[in-house]
Amino acid sequence: MAEEQRRATKQIRASEIQISRFGESLKNFADNAILKAAQALERGEGTVTEALQLLGRLDQALVGAGLGEFANDLQQIYGDELRHIREALSRVSGRDDIFTDVDSDIITTLVDFDTERVMRLLGEYTGDAKRTLLTAVMAGEVPDLNQFDDAFGSRFSSQLETELNTGLAGFSRSVNLYKAQELGLEYFLYVGPNDSKTREFCLERVGKVFTTEEISMWDNGQGLPASIYLGGYNCRHRLAPVRGK
Repeated sequence: MAEEQRRATKQIRASEIQISRFGESLKNFADNAILKAAQALERGEGTVTEALQLLGRLDQALVGAGLGEFANDLQQIYGDELRHIREALSRVSGRDDIFTDVDSDIITTLVDFDTERVMRLLGEYTGDAKRTLLTAVMAGEVPDLNQFDDAFGSRFSSQLETELNTGLAGFSRSVNLYKAQELGLEYFLYVGPNDSKTREFCLERVGKVFTTEEISMWDNGQGLPASIYLGGYNCRHRLAPVRGK
């Protein structure tokens, strides 16, 4: 049990670092595109109508500049998580054939759904940028990107990291429980950090083993299914399959 707890905590922290780096890179990527648009407006290149067209093309500019690479990076993060799930299920079940072709289709759908959530947040961020730049253009002012970053940048980074951590953890638990049921596995160890950030809900459970029936009865008080989201948004914990209590 102690070894499983140590292994899981290490993996969770590694995924948190991956997510933090991904979020930082994505924000920098978007900020560079926004900066180019702002510089063009500041130089007075073209009419107001042309400036509006430039802002309207901001999303397309992001795609053309390589946004697809970030989707690949995100899939890599999920791929690493899936590998950990497969290894854990294999250790407990003694089987190597954990995932089927049907499973792959389901998993791909889950990853695509979370990717869409990230793209939605990015769209909201660039939308805020368009409105900020447009307001400056219509007022004949120079766009203040520092003010924009103060108003929207930190919020975007925080929301993005929360969505990614919550989505990845939910993905992990969903796949884990789904496959464990197929493999006839009933017991799960509540694993993850036990520190000052740990919620009371998690403090009461971390390091303990629960059955699927017990897990199904949990209520985290946040309106989210506890079997999937455990302590709620940004919960860093996982359910690791084990042989028994």
